[in-house]
Amino acid sequence: MELAQVGVLLGFALLLRVFDPMRFPVPVQTDEVDYVVSGLGVHTNGINLFASGYFGVPTLWIAVLSAFERVFSNPVVAGRVLSAITGAAAIPLLYGFLREGFDRRVATGGAIFLALSFAHLQYSRMALPNATDTTIAVAAWWCCLRALRTNARADWVLLGLALGLGAFGWISARLVLVEVALTLSWALIAGRIHARQLALGVLLTTVTTTAVVLPLATWWIGHPTE
Repeated sequence: MELAQVGVLLGFALLLRVFDPMRFPVPVQTDEVDYVVSGLGVHTNGINLFASGYFGVPTLWIAVLSAFERVFSNPVVAGRVLSAITGAAAIPLLYGFLREGFDRRVATGGAIFLALSFAHLQYSRMALPNATDTTIAVAAWWCCLRALRTNARADWVLLGLALGLGAFGWISARLVLVEVALTLSWALIAGRIHARQLALGVLLTTVTTTAVVLPLATWWIGHPTE
C-alpha cells in the first residue's frame, strides 16, 4: 500500500514536470539553448564524459542530454524531459528520507510540498542540470541517515556513491559533502555512533566517493583553468 502511495506521488510529480514542456517556462532561456547545442554537438564531435562543460558542469550530463535528443525531435523538449525525470526522482527519495527520520505522515507531506514547490517545478521544467542538486542531496541525506542507524556496509557505500555523483551534478550539489561531514561529526559527538563504527563507515564512503570522482578529478588536475 505504501509503495503504491509513493508511486502515485512520483507519477504526480512527473506529470507536473513533463506535461506540455514548451508551455512553461517561456521563453526558452539562453542557458537552455547553450546546453541543448552542446548536446547536439556530441552527435558529431563526441565527448569526454569526464571533463568540464558549460558553466563548469561536468560533461556527463551533456552526454545524457545528447541521448535524449536522439529520442525527441525537439532538442529543447529533450532537455526539459531529462530535467523533469531528474527532478521528479527527488520526490520518492525525499519520502524515503523523511519516512526514515519521522513517520509516514511527515514523509507524505514533505513529498507533496516538494512536488508542488514552484522553484523546484521551474528548474525541473528547464533544459538545465540544476535539478540534479536536489535529487543528489536528498539521496545522500537518506543514505547518511540509514548508515547512522543501521551501520550497514551497503548504506555507507551508497552514501559514497551519492556524494561522488554530486561532483557530476549542478555546482551546489557539492555542498552536500560538507553537510554530511558536519552531520557525521555531530553524530559522533552526540554519541549516536561509536568512533570505530564511524571510522570504518567513513572509510567505505571515502573509497567509494573517490572511485566515482577519480576520472573527473584527473581531468580537473590536468586542466586547472577549466
